[in-house]
Amino acid sequence: MGTRTHAEDFEIVASAMDAVESRDPGSVRLTVIGVREHDRTDRSWLQVRSAPDFIGASYPGFVHWLHGQCGFDAGVAPLASTEFNACKSHIKVLDYAAMGLPTLASNVPAYAHALTHDLNCFLTENDPDSWVAAIEELHDQARRARVALQASELIAPARFIEGAQA
Repeated sequence: MGTRTHAEDFEIVASAMDAVESRDPGSVRLTVIGVREHDRTDRSWLQVRSAPDFIGASYPGFVHWLHGQCGFDAGVAPLASTEFNACKSHIKVLDYAAMGLPTLASNVPAYAHALTHDLNCFLTENDPDSWVAAIEELHDQARRARVALQASELIAPARFIEGAQA
């Protein structure tokens, strides 16, 4: 999920999803919220869920709506290695953690500086083979649950109290 400026980031995952789908048809599904300029479901594994129009550009409104969504096993946060993305934060991991989900993310500074692979996030390199392997590893429900539990510590009230006292 994200603003409709993430088409390049989406393509990182799309090529991997195409490969997984060709090897094991019907084994994976990706729901996209925003991300691309259009809401076409132009691939068999792709579903689109759109936020209501009244949310507009309100991030708090979007988060409130997003938290009410269900039916997901993990969050996906690809980021291409670009100068713009180098300035991003790991907020998507926090959003997914608030939904009780682990995140599969690109191993780029925005995520790698604050997260640990297989502890509170799944990090993968930005090449199709790495994304394919990481997507296939998400089938392990116990592993997803363990990482989601650790990710929830990132948004625990104690973390924010510590920050306020610093």
